[in-house]
Amino acid sequence: MSQAAEQSAGALAARKPSLGLALVLTGLTLVGYVLFNYFRVGDDLYAWSKSLASYDVRQYLGMSKRWALQYGHLAFLFAFLVLSKYLLVWDRTHPLFSRIVTWLDLYTLPVFIFHFPLLYFFAALTGHNPNDVGDQITLFVAVLVTSVVIGKLCFLIKPAFDSLQKRLVSAVATQKIVRDEAVPLTRAHSEGLRLMRVVAMLSIYFGHFAFAQFSSATLPGFDHWQRWSVPFFFMLAGYFAMRSLSLRSYGALADIVDRYVRLWFIALPMLLIVPILDHIGFDLDPVLYYLHTKFVAQGEGGPADIAGFFWTLFNSLLYLNEIFLYDWLDLGPVVGGTELGGVRTFSNDVYWFLCYLMPFTALLAVMVNHKGPGKVLWLLVLALFFGPPILLLTPVFFAGCLAYVIHQRV
Repeated sequence: MSQAAEQSAGALAARKPSLGLALVLTGLTLVGYVLFNYFRVGDDLYAWSKSLASYDVRQYLGMSKRWALQYGHLAFLFAFLVLSKYLLVWDRTHPLFSRIVTWLDLYTLPVFIFHFPLLYFFAALTGHNPNDVGDQITLFVAVLVTSVVIGKLCFLIKPAFDSLQKRLVSAVATQKIVRDEAVPLTRAHSEGLRLMRVVAMLSIYFGHFAFAQFSSATLPGFDHWQRWSVPFFFMLAGYFAMRSLSLRSYGALADIVDRYVRLWFIALPMLLIVPILDHIGFDLDPVLYYLHTKFVAQGEGGPADIAGFFWTLFNSLLYLNEIFLYDWLDLGPVVGGTELGGVRTFSNDVYWFLCYLMPFTALLAVMVNHKGPGKVLWLLVLALFFGPPILLLTPVFFAGCLAYVIHQRV
């Protein structure tokens, strides 16, 4: 290392908060977050946000309708993420712990992507009784195991999709900038963040399993405490997206293509498997599926027809399901006389998350790769295309980007 580099590294080290200070700040943040949840401040924020506009307006917000609640959680989660670098400073962890975290993190995405439709499918297939402990345990385990098995099959075809991704990126790349600006992650920091991603996924799974049609078991306050997981997922995704773009970039369009295509290895199998599960499950127990009012289909919640299938497939692969245009034009399923808006990915309601996340990454790619008036123009175009609901949650994602920038500089 050159003398200048050593001096720069020394200056950065001198600016880092001490472990003691980081512990104190983390403790204060934890106390504040416990009080925030105990007194249900998030619920108050959600109620306040409802007072800002009538239902006729708020119905078009889609999954961003809880924006105020998520901002409340974000205030504490952002502090935890920033402080994590100065708490998890060890470069060595136990090998067994590392293997467990790596395995759990590997299958976080498959469980996240597949668990929701599988809950309905297995409940219909087995004549599930939500009041029977044995049935609850069986359903819980069956969904987890099946999600992992499907995930393993998806990983087998991933190399082919990786090759497609590289070809598409190369075809539209306008530059190739390889940077060396990434924040080095200690092993403890890397594994700590990945473990929290696993915990967030399990929190979402528990939350959906706790639906009345699946389980009669309740955890005091869990319906409120689990709200941390979605903003945490968005924030952590922003952190790692910013880290990735600080390493290399191929131009705005190529970076967008890179992000959009990289999950096709699991998104496409999901879009082929879930309609089959839905058809079988709906035939076995239509009442159960009627309880899931966002179950897409034509008419009153039945399985989608061929045209609906390809419409859903096209939009889902491009993560367009939640753009405001569909709400504005009233293009969406009607259930019980209510226009739901957007394009629903069959019974897989959790897919909305990716249809927010990918637009966030597109905005980030433009911000990183463009400068001057061109950046403003493209951001305006994308903002108008994605629409207010998606934009309303962008601060959650970009908070993760900001945390990364802070880690770069301090």
